[in-house]
Amino acid sequence: MIRKVRIIWQVFFLVLFFALLYAATQLRMAGWPVAVAAWVDPLIGIVTTAAEARLDALVRLACVIGVIAAGVLALGPGKPSRLRNRLAGLIVLGAAVAFLTGSEIDFHRPLAMGLGVIVVTFFLGRAFCGWMCPFGTIHHFVGWLGNLRRSRQEKLAVADYRRFFVLKYYVLVAVLVAAVFGVQQAGLLDPIALLTRSAGTTVLPALDAAGVSAGGDAYRRWAWFPQAHYVRGVWLIGGVFVALLLANLWIPRFFCKTLCPLGALLGIVSGLSPFRHRRRAETCTDCRLCEAVCPSAAEPARKLRISECIVCFNCSDACPRGAIRFGPAGGPHAHERTAPDMSRRGLLAAAAVGFSAWPLGRLIDAHRARPDERAIRPPGALGEEAFLAACIKCGLCLRACPTGVIQPAGDQAGAEGLWTPVMDYKLGYCEYNCTACGQACPTGAIRELTLDQKQGRGEFAANGPVRLGAAFVNRGRCLPWSTLTPCVVCQEVCPVSPKAIYLERVQVVDRQGQTRWVQRPWVDPGLCIGCGICSHKCPVTDSPGIYVTAINATRDTKQRLVL
Repeated sequence: MIRKVRIIWQVFFLVLFFALLYAATQLRMAGWPVAVAAWVDPLIGIVTTAAEARLDALVRLACVIGVIAAGVLALGPGKPSRLRNRLAGLIVLGAAVAFLTGSEIDFHRPLAMGLGVIVVTFFLGRAFCGWMCPFGTIHHFVGWLGNLRRSRQEKLAVADYRRFFVLKYYVLVAVLVAAVFGVQQAGLLDPIALLTRSAGTTVLPALDAAGVSAGGDAYRRWAWFPQAHYVRGVWLIGGVFVALLLANLWIPRFFCKTLCPLGALLGIVSGLSPFRHRRRAETCTDCRLCEAVCPSAAEPARKLRISECIVCFNCSDACPRGAIRFGPAGGPHAHERTAPDMSRRGLLAAAAVGFSAWPLGRLIDAHRARPDERAIRPPGALGEEAFLAACIKCGLCLRACPTGVIQPAGDQAGAEGLWTPVMDYKLGYCEYNCTACGQACPTGAIRELTLDQKQGRGEFAANGPVRLGAAFVNRGRCLPWSTLTPCVVCQEVCPVSPKAIYLERVQVVDRQGQTRWVQRPWVDPGLCIGCGICSHKCPVTDSPGIYVTAINATRDTKQRLVL
């Protein structure tokens, strides 16, 4: 019975996730909490808060050394002891206190919702993974499909725990260590960020494009403002997504068992849970029906791996003698492994990988010395370092953008900035009366602006408008400059008042020796906001006669034009 209830909850949260993702556009958002899935993800909250903290590098290093020492102590040779575990816990607590007291933290308040998942996990185990996680539900379903034609023995074979399942704990360690040094990479493998990015940039746009192509106006009315945008790098994002789904045909819930850092975090917390599944040896017949239906390799018929159990109740429902039941931990029939099978060598290696993100991503990356001119961020974006520390690469801002100008970065912002949002004015432009990207951002990497803030009106008039960059005329490509062809498109579409693009009427002599009048565009950098509509609408489509770079952006005081 509980298993059926769990399936209903899984379907509910999956439908809710896609409904909110579908609503995450400027024309449909209307106050809906489209980022709630990221807000309840405790890994996103922890990593974002740690990465954004302003802290001395030596204190960061001391905190990491303390946590690693605690891990080595807990994983030391010999049988686990309460004294060692308590001492390791005290070291971790001391490092956390030192981090919190020695740093300035700008906590994004909605992320506090993740504490609720931690509390539930502490009491009930990894229920989030088995009941709520939309990505876990998809993997569960695909794995179930893969098991349909397998015999009982084959199901037992694929359900066995494998040594490499411990990899997710090392991924978690690397992500947390990198975050302590200000490098945010949780979004690459966090299940909520990964599913949001994959579905928002591949699945939903593909469905909308197919619907518009086949149904035309009828589909547009039915779909309520379809969004069939082009997305750069979609093959890489979609390829990773499809590969992870297909891996479930080999091992059910492959991603959850092997790579998911959120599952690893909740698995560690679940080891403290006072309630868990227990096997009663006196009634168990070792039929292993429970293991054949276990989707998480928790091995309920043997020594239950608490950190792997997702509380799906498949095992207790399948047991014909009621030998497995959910109840209080401990007792004479306790048969569990509460800690993951991590090794000291693996822990140190994972910490070293996380630490390497600091010098490679923050200290010697060439993008730090000379930012790429194409790395233009959405309106309201924080300064580059703070932005990279807060952005989880979820792609909600891409989904919210009505024109498709926001795209996942490739090489524009270095390895650390992969899949973070940048503006691509060939594919769209920043709508002057739109602030949807800031409303959709779950972590505050893009601040939520009012229209008055963005346009520099009312009480914000003294600050001026938010500038994304500055436009420049390419005289070798601009039609009036290069071919004497009349064109005033860029000046006509410029949305600011007075217009940032003005026309100079000049008299020229063409190749036939005839005198002609042409209007040549010039840009006033004091008025240009870098919205890119001039570049997007330029009739020279392959390489526009006017282009925008990241120089003079409001968010970067070091990249100002000398006027």
